Amino acid sequence: MIVEKSKQLNLTITIIGHNNERHLRELLPTLNWVNEVLYLDCESEDDSIKVAQKNGAKVFKKKNDFNFYEKRNFINNKSKNEWVFFLDPDERVPENLKIEIIEKFKTNPTNNAFSLKRRNFFFAKFLAFGGFYPDVQTRIYQKSDAWFPKSYIHEKLAFKNKNAIRLENDLLHYSYHSIKQYFEKFNFYTSLEAKNLLEKKLSINAVNFLSYFFLKPLGAFFGHFFFKRGYKDGFSGFLAAFFSALNFPFRYAKLWELHEQKNSLERSKASDREEEAS
Repeated sequence: MIVEKSKQLNLTITIIGHNNERHLRELLPTLNWVNEVLYLDCESEDDSIKVAQKNGAKVFKKKNDFNFYEKRNFINNKSKNEWVFFLDPDERVPENLKIEIIEKFKTNPTNNAFSLKRRNFFFAKFLAFGGFYPDVQTRIYQKSDAWFPKSYIHEKLAFKNKNAIRLENDLLHYSYHSIKQYFEKFNFYTSLEAKNLLEKKLSINAVNFLSYFFLKPLGAFFGHFFFKRGYKDGFSGFLAAFFSALNFPFRYAKLWELHEQKNSLERSKASDREEEAS
């Protein structure tokens, strides 16, 4: 259904993606109720850019690196509207949420942001427990009051003075359809988290090894599966809790690898200096 331009909301939707052709084919045609959609492509090798252009999105390009906060700020500043709604390619705005947003904007809101509940699809079902719902996110905001501070993982908005209202209806997040897809993202995000730990100067020692290989994983699993009742989501809830726990030893192992690479590089440079001196 095509929405007349005069009835489109003065709201910019921003999307950042890499090889998300399938998701973009599903998402973009549903966003014609706003007057601007911006898509930032990160070196996709599929037809993501063609799909975005075909569906009327303005396309920008950046390197496929870890600086997501920079990309968010870049595309945020490209919007022609004061109000911005940022989405990921694997998210969907259902009809009831769309209607609620439109109704809120009809009242000329005095707040500067809207937060919403996100429902996560995890291996065959939407999770309702385990701390994976309601997964509240601040996604709609006035760009003059907000920015994305430096963060390599799950970048979040910062505000001069936040005055947010929570919406009632859910944003749908089709996060993981298969274990294969999960581990593709798992590998990417644990590498990001390891780099973040390196920048925070986390040491490789016995205490941190014990924490990341035993204490944190156990705490995460029992927290998600038992205390937050993830068991009510059945086997999907178990897998969500188990894989969340597995994240910690993998990010620490990758941190160790980064330390080894850094030490090897320093030894190589020192050796080169010794050879030059002799």
